[in-house]
This record gives sequence, structure tokens and C-alpha cells, in this order.
Amino acid sequence: MEITWPSQRNGRYEKRFAKWDEAAEPIDHAGAFQQWLVPLAYAQTLVPGRTYEVPIVFESEDGFEIFCGFWFDTSGRYHADRHVKDETPITLHASGADLSWEEGFTARRLAETGGPRLEPHRIK
Repeated sequence: MEITWPSQRNGRYEKRFAKWDEAAEPIDHAGAFQQWLVPLAYAQTLVPGRTYEVPIVFESEDGFEIFCGFWFDTSGRYHADRHVKDETPITLHASGADLSWEEGFTARRLAETGGPRLEPHRIK
């Protein structure tokens, strides 16, 4: 699932892939972030009849943040522009075999609702 939002720094659109709950975190056995493990969090096989919840935005003490595999990089080197405001428009896009879905949300709505519910058997 791709996440798109306007940067607070320069207004250009940022794009990242969501980190699925079922996917491993991109950290090694010592707990250190490894950027080469991030792509393992992108792909998720969707099974008809199962509902998926994908964390996209969460509220931290600094406000709302986009959550993705790069969030685990505490240095901010790979995901420095993850902070968003309440009404920041965020577009989510999921695609795959027989799947094409896109919907827009605000950061607050995503944080309050826990994110979209994907039900592959209902998406065409």
C-alpha cells in the first residue's frame, strides 16, 4: 500500500509504502534499524474473506506521524518528513492482482479510526 502526502517542509509530495502489521520490523537481532530490510515490510498477500487493518498515522507527543518501515530509523535520515498536521490530505493506494483501491483521508481521520479496513473480497 502506497502512502502519499504533502511535505510540511517544501510542499512536494512524499511517497512511502505502508508497513503491514503481519510483516517483520526492519531491525536486526540487536534491535538496530536496517534500511535494506524495509522492502520486506511492503508486500502482503491478501486473502479473500480476511479483513486487514494497516497502521498509517499515529499520534505522538510531537503530533501526527506517518508510519511506515522507515519509521524505525530513529536518526531520521530516511524518513525525516514524517510529521503531518491534523488536516493534511493523505492518499492511500493498494494494488495487486485483481486489486486496485485508492482513497483520501486526513491525518486526524486516519489516527482516530485506526486506518482503512481492506476487505479484498469486496474490492474490485
